[in-house]
Amino acid sequence: MRQLLVTLEKLRLMPKLLVAAFVGMLLTMLLGIAGLKSIEEINGYNRHLYNTDLIGTAAIAKAHVNFRLTGRYLREAILAPTSARQDKARASLNKAAADLDDDIGVISDTLHLEENKELLKELNSLLAVHTQQINQALSLLEEDKQQIGKAAAFLSSEQFQHIDSQADKVLDAMINNNLAGAKKTTQIAAELYQQERKLILLILTIAITLGSGFGWIVLMSIKRPLKALSSSVDHLAQGDLNITIPYADYPNEVGLIARSVKVLKGIYLKLESQRWIKTHTAEISMDLQKADEYPELAKVVLNKICPLLNIGYGVFYVYDENNNKLKLLSSYGYPKLHELQHEVELGEGLLGQCAENKNTITLTDPPHDYISISSGLGHAPPKYIVVLPILHNDRLLGVLELAALAEFHDKEQGLISE
Repeated sequence: MRQLLVTLEKLRLMPKLLVAAFVGMLLTMLLGIAGLKSIEEINGYNRHLYNTDLIGTAAIAKAHVNFRLTGRYLREAILAPTSARQDKARASLNKAAADLDDDIGVISDTLHLEENKELLKELNSLLAVHTQQINQALSLLEEDKQQIGKAAAFLSSEQFQHIDSQADKVLDAMINNNLAGAKKTTQIAAELYQQERKLILLILTIAITLGSGFGWIVLMSIKRPLKALSSSVDHLAQGDLNITIPYADYPNEVGLIARSVKVLKGIYLKLESQRWIKTHTAEISMDLQKADEYPELAKVVLNKICPLLNIGYGVFYVYDENNNKLKLLSSYGYPKLHELQHEVELGEGLLGQCAENKNTITLTDPPHDYISISSGLGHAPPKYIVVLPILHNDRLLGVLELAALAEFHDKEQGLISE
């Protein structure tokens, strides 16, 4: 079975896609028909819920607010200290009354519960009485002129308060009925969703069961390589550049994609290497600008470069043009400082030869007794030594010698070159 899967993975995609497309189209058609049926039915309940229960409830709530506003603005008109304030309150009263009429119209259009239809009849009767009471209060206000006694007394009467209280109760009852209806509609839609969900799952199960074993193998022969390559791309996107790109040796489209991903990995590696080099070059340059003297500059160079490159030993010599010699400025990780040569003639040893030729010298696997990189846990001979000249416009400034337990990679070499 595994060998068959590997064989299919190496085939071109077109033969595999034809079978997969047929199975996919069949499954899509069955699921699409069932899904559209379910969506249409659930959408019908949602439209009913919105067009009746929700809009109606919002209209009832708005009517309740406007009803309360008519009472508020009536009181403001009666108690207004000036004619201007009274006129403003009357204008607000008229607007609230007009809005209330509009709300009653919306409520009437969206009613579907029998109990709310009866309540609406009662509400209309109460509102008619309420309108008469408003007109009566305004008439009393006109009779009183600047005196508010009769109109204010009418507002506080049991007759006026009774209508106000009854209308509140009717509106509250209508809202509660609508909310109960909305809850019932939601429950029906949820039950329908569960039923249709079970139907879709049943159709899906039957369709998959009817699929042949070869169809499953074909699907896996496509899915497994693409999933592995997708995972590789995800790792690359997350900055993991140490992964191995699979299927690069396949002679089909999968192999082509894998080789493209491999090229992308190489680009990422190059970009990351350049970013790493530029970032640390900038950091080192900033620190060097702070150095006032040569010994301090040499110390900064070694203390920055050595940890970045995993260097266990390093020395920095400056070129003395007057005496034509190299002079020790600073060292890093050297176990016995007094054994270092403080002055080196040009041409003397690797340091002098590097300074004289102005060329980099590298040593791999030097003798065990050449030098030892040590720490508190032990010591070991270096595997890689590089001696490089420090030049400015082909003018010798000094020589840097570095020793590490492993050979430098491209980005380490790039940082040293920078």
